[in-house]
Amino acid sequence: MTRQPHVWLMVVMVSMTAPRAVAGEARTYELARSLQMLQDQAVNGSDIALAEQPRILDRLSAEIALEAPAQLSDPRNVRALAIYLVNGGAPAVVRRLLATTTEFGPHQTVIRALLAFAERQPDAGKLLSQLDAMALEPGIGGPVALAQGMAFQADPAKAKPLLAVARLLAPGTLIEEAALRREITMLLAETKNGEAIERATRYLWKFGSSVYATDVAAYFATSVLPGFVAPTGMVTDQVQNFLAALPEPSRRALLLDMAKAGILDGRMGIAALASRQSAALGAGSGAEQARADIYAAIATAFGRDGDGASDQLIAIDRGQLHDAELGMLDAALAVAGQIPATPRVEPAADGDAPAVIVAARTVVARADRSLAEVSQ
Repeated sequence: MTRQPHVWLMVVMVSMTAPRAVAGEARTYELARSLQMLQDQAVNGSDIALAEQPRILDRLSAEIALEAPAQLSDPRNVRALAIYLVNGGAPAVVRRLLATTTEFGPHQTVIRALLAFAERQPDAGKLLSQLDAMALEPGIGGPVALAQGMAFQADPAKAKPLLAVARLLAPGTLIEEAALRREITMLLAETKNGEAIERATRYLWKFGSSVYATDVAAYFATSVLPGFVAPTGMVTDQVQNFLAALPEPSRRALLLDMAKAGILDGRMGIAALASRQSAALGAGSGAEQARADIYAAIATAFGRDGDGASDQLIAIDRGQLHDAELGMLDAALAVAGQIPATPRVEPAADGDAPAVIVAARTVVARADRSLAEVSQ
């Protein structure tokens, strides 16, 4: 996956370094727009844009503090504050504004509710419930709906419609991407893995270049998809569609991760399937080829037909392997040399649902570095 900054990123970085021309000039909404541009680039795969976001949030904090009170009721600045609070901006900055009796016009309730969300106040959900995101302009309604969905994530039946509204109001943005990721997590929490795979496939078709997509796909490839592989190595159409949605380099890397996870879990049918599909993509790098060879040989050695497995293992280029794979190779050689044909290991039992939920939330948490997170 190529992650190069777009020309817009350069424009954003220039705007961040430009001095403020006049005290009280409405620069808050301009910087918020720059933050959104950075987020658009992160969704399109720019690691540089992701790394720049904390810096622009700091700059935005300083600009908000300088803003003239009369300017803050401007809908453009209210929108900027909504974006700021939902994206991890320092709530103390906005709290100080309210302490000085700054008025936000008809959006006073919106700012107070989002501030409670950013501060993780116990009554945040109650305050957010008073808002109708669809009745607000999309630039404000999108962040509000996402905050509502995050605040009520412990109640999927209530949260999922709110996240759907966030996606509707902010198509193609980080808000839609984050809302879709959370919907996937909630589907897993309800153990509706089939629906979660369909939603994840849709996510990859639309946001496959996102800086967060690799984590989403990796979790599914190693922790969810194996549950849909039969002992014979046959897979459902859902799994095939999911894999087909991945860009080829990502698909190869994730198939290798899936093969490794299958071996470590004793699911040799999964390891063999993933190894075959990886090989069908053609030659990757030397390291990828070495990994594919070792996983295929181990799956053969401990599957139904172990003939020639030792020779395959011996032929692998050790110089292309990391320490973890070298240890796996040595262990496989030792066992394969003692047991010419080992009975096939049956797939391990699926993990308990709570473990699935915890793992999924761990992935989402890492992906949410630019969004404010509420407690689980």
